[in-house]
Amino acid sequence: MPLVAATPLLVEPNDRALAEYALRVLAQCGFVTRGSFLAAIGPAGLLPQQIDDWVRGGLIFESKVRLDPLATQEAAYLTLTRAGARALAAATGVRVEARTPAMLRRPSQKRGHDVCVGELGLAVLTLARDRAIDLVGVECDDKKLAFAVTLVEPGQAPEQLTLRPDAYLVARSAMGSVGFLVEVDRGTISPKTMARRYRAYLAWQRDSGPVRDFGVKALAP
Repeated sequence: MPLVAATPLLVEPNDRALAEYALRVLAQCGFVTRGSFLAAIGPAGLLPQQIDDWVRGGLIFESKVRLDPLATQEAAYLTLTRAGARALAAATGVRVEARTPAMLRRPSQKRGHDVCVGELGLAVLTLARDRAIDLVGVECDDKKLAFAVTLVEPGQAPEQLTLRPDAYLVARSAMGSVGFLVEVDRGTISPKTMARRYRAYLAWQRDSGPVRDFGVKALAP
């Protein structure tokens, strides 16, 4: 798919469907490594040159991140820009969100976390495309997933906490819809804090939180 500057999404008309799909996936995942993006969508016809063209055209932002804090090797990652979101919305008629410039300036450690969440989303969307799972939907923007829970612990006053999982997905099964809340831990949070967080998830689950906040009975944090 060569760069065609005068056409929507900078591609030939015959390549537009694939371009729309690829950019929609990137918008939904938020941040993914370049290698995973190509592995997932390359079999459908996406070429490395097209990614380079989108980066040059300002539709995609590309940088590098250290996914393993103990390693020196960095991985290239991609995300949709606001210009890319506008171009995709104009091409499809569907509102598209993109990460703000402020998010693109976040420290590397937070970016590594963002990429790990996006990789999960990409894997789930790829499984759905290949009909390995019957996906209802996946959300990788944690700002849309926050909810409150009251945690009561022995010897302490009740405390209201806000939980904000990193991702949420729902798939259909023989027993109906099943949801999963995802927490990505890269070893930056103490075990004590994580244990308290999971106690809060359990309290929320016991208090009918899944049905109240997500409309799903079968939901596993």
